[in-house]
Amino acid sequence: MEKFIKVILFLSPALCLLSFVFLLKVLFLGLYPDFNAYYHVSKYFLEGVNYYAHPELLSISYSYPPIDLLLFVPFTFFPFQSAEIFWTILNILLLITSLYYLTKIFSEKFFSKLNMLFMSFVFISFPTKFTLGMGQLNIFVLTILIIGFWNLIKKRNLLSGVLIGAALSVKFSPILLPIYFLLKFNKKVIVGILVFALLNIILILLFVPIQITQYYFERIIPDFLLSSWKLDYYNQSFAGVIGRSFGTEYYSSMFKNIVSLVACGACLSVIYKNKKKDILTTMLSIGVIMTISILFNTFSWQHHFVWLIVPFYATIFYLKKIKAKNNYYLLIAISYLLVSINFPNPNILPIFFQSHVFYGGIILLFVDLYLLKKATK
Repeated sequence: MEKFIKVILFLSPALCLLSFVFLLKVLFLGLYPDFNAYYHVSKYFLEGVNYYAHPELLSISYSYPPIDLLLFVPFTFFPFQSAEIFWTILNILLLITSLYYLTKIFSEKFFSKLNMLFMSFVFISFPTKFTLGMGQLNIFVLTILIIGFWNLIKKRNLLSGVLIGAALSVKFSPILLPIYFLLKFNKKVIVGILVFALLNIILILLFVPIQITQYYFERIIPDFLLSSWKLDYYNQSFAGVIGRSFGTEYYSSMFKNIVSLVACGACLSVIYKNKKKDILTTMLSIGVIMTISILFNTFSWQHHFVWLIVPFYATIFYLKKIKAKNNYYLLIAISYLLVSINFPNPNILPIFFQSHVFYGGIILLFVDLYLLKKATK
């Protein structure tokens, strides 16, 4: 086993380069559906059209907060084809920036053989390719969050809160993150989150017509929260698992809600009881929060699972610190494999196996909770 690991680490620079070149295929897709929505909705906004009230203008659904209308305005000054390529390149650079700051958090050299191996796994993971191929916001949000975590580790709590608040303003997930800082009584981070929330409100009031904002909160948010179950293979949340397996009847809904509440409550309890404040335990706890935010959401498309980069990194470095046995690493390898694969034709699989990404996330969650429980004793 040790010889195999040494060989893999020796080959890691080549693997990292090859996987990155493979990732660059996303630059030649020609169509990035979600960016198409961001771009044209912002263009409608500049023309005075409330897209929220006229979804028929595009074939893609759009329920992002009003601040995102402003975020993508600069891209609308470029031709669409140029803007989408620029956005894709920007997100590739942001992905590398995210990985760089993760190495700073865990005191690992960016070009170490171990990190180049990790980056290889990130580059070939389907959630990474999917979020880039869709032109999604996830990597943009991930980068802001990770820089926020870096500032948290450096005791710059107020700045950390502002950055985390900025990320959550752009996209509401991972929605449970503020609860972590409430559990840990980190007042400065909470104040920072509230500061950006206030700034967000000011920007919207200054630049977004009140009727657009009002329509969003009166019509879009309720529809979003009460939306029907999404049973697509790409929805790998617990709701998707239950809906595909047992249907969407009353008892399925009750079971889903009860299990989700109990699971989230149990995870938060483990985090609350762990009083350690070292970097690895802190990041492991944050990783648990991010994991349950994805797994027990109403829907989590496979591209949302790119956020599991944080808990995967935290878990591996924590296992390295405690000199864990190989069975832990085997579980994490299985978890990664289940999260990272994709079946272009999932209908050939039995219903149970169509939720493989969720199962991978659950394995990661159980390992992290077990490690936190052990650290509490």
